[in-house]
Amino acid sequence: MKYINATAIAILLASCGEPQSTTDSQLDAEWNSRNNPELISGDYDSKFEDLELSGKVDNLPWSDDYWPTYKGGLSYRWNDRFAEQIGYETIDEENARDLTKVEIARLSPAEKYDLFVGYYDFPTVKSERKRTNVLKTIAGSDEFDPDYKIPTWEGLCHGWAPASMNFKEPRSVTLKGANGLDVSFGSSDIKALLTYYQQYKGNRSTKTYFMADRCYDSFKELKEKLDAGEITKEEFDAKRESSSCEDTNAGAFHIVLTNEIGKKKESFLVDITRDAEVWNQAVNSYSSVVVGESDKVTEGAAPGTVKEVHIKTKMVYTVEVSPRWSIVRTAENVGRYEYILEINSDGKIIGGRWISEDRPDFLWRETTPEFRGYFAALQHIYSQSIK
Repeated sequence: MKYINATAIAILLASCGEPQSTTDSQLDAEWNSRNNPELISGDYDSKFEDLELSGKVDNLPWSDDYWPTYKGGLSYRWNDRFAEQIGYETIDEENARDLTKVEIARLSPAEKYDLFVGYYDFPTVKSERKRTNVLKTIAGSDEFDPDYKIPTWEGLCHGWAPASMNFKEPRSVTLKGANGLDVSFGSSDIKALLTYYQQYKGNRSTKTYFMADRCYDSFKELKEKLDAGEITKEEFDAKRESSSCEDTNAGAFHIVLTNEIGKKKESFLVDITRDAEVWNQAVNSYSSVVVGESDKVTEGAAPGTVKEVHIKTKMVYTVEVSPRWSIVRTAENVGRYEYILEINSDGKIIGGRWISEDRPDFLWRETTPEFRGYFAALQHIYSQSIK
C-alpha cells in the first residue's frame, strides 16, 4: 500500500468546483498502475460474488462550508451580517480585550483561534489572507488589483472532505482562552479549523492514499474551442479520452466502493467531477443493480476476462452547506454511474469500463492528523465541543 506526502496531495486535490451535467457515452478505461485498488488499501476482496450490492457507513460525514478562497478562507466573518465580512481591519490587542461576547461570536474562525491562544497580532488571519490573496479583490485595500479574479469554486474541500469523516461533528462551545478571555465558537468555526488543519502543510502526521489521476482539462473550455474551430474533433476527443481524463477504472472503483462502504462501513473520498474542477466529497452509501451478464468478452477487455457484468450504481455523498452556529443535518447528493465489470475465471474483478460519461475523477482517503505545533490548542477546542 502506498501513500503520498502532503505537498503532493495539496497540488492534486486543491480547489472545489461545481459539478457539471453530462451525457451518456461508452468509454473504455485501462486498469493501469495508477488505478490499482491496493493504492487505497491492501486488504480488499475483489471476488464479485462476495461484494454487497448496497451499503452505508456507520458514521455519517458532516456537512459544512468549503471555505471559498474568494471569501478569504478562514478569515471570513460568516456570522456577521452587519459589517465588513472580508476586508475588515484587524483588531488591536487593546480593543480585543474589550470585545463583548456578541462581538466575539461574530468574528471569523481565524480571529477566534488567534484570540483563544492569545496571538493578538492575528497571524492566522494574516496567513489566510496571504494564502487566498483575497485583499487583491477588495477595493480600497493596498493590495487591490482590479484585474485579479478568484474562481468561486476554489476552496478547502480537500480539507473539509477528510475532516468530515475523521472527526466527530463539533457543537458550539464557549471556552476560556488566553488571558481569561471567553471565546465562543460556533459549530462551523470549529469545523473550519479542523478543515484547515487537516490540509495544513505544516502538519506531517497524516498519510494520504490516492488512486487514479487528476484531469486538468476543462471540458467546457475544450467544447468552446471545438465550436470556435480552434481545435479539431480528433484533438477534442484525445483530450477527453486521455488516461487522466477517462478517470478511475470502473472495476477498481467498484472494488473500493464495495469494500470501504459495503464491508468496512467506512467512508472514502472522491473527486466527483470528471474534468479540471475539483470537488472532493465523502461517500456515505451506495446501491447497485446488476443489469445483465455476458460470457461474450468485448475486444480490449482486461486479459483473463471470461465474463462481463453490466452494473448501474447510485452513490450518495455529503455536500457543502453554508456555515451554521449549531450542528446541522448532513446534506447529500447522488451520483449515478453505469459501467461494465470484467471478471476472470476465479470470479474476481480484474478490470472494467465506463458506459456513463459521469464518473469520479479520482479516489482517496487520508488519516486523522495529530494535534500539535501551531494548532495544538485545537485539540482542547475540539474535545470540549464533542462532550
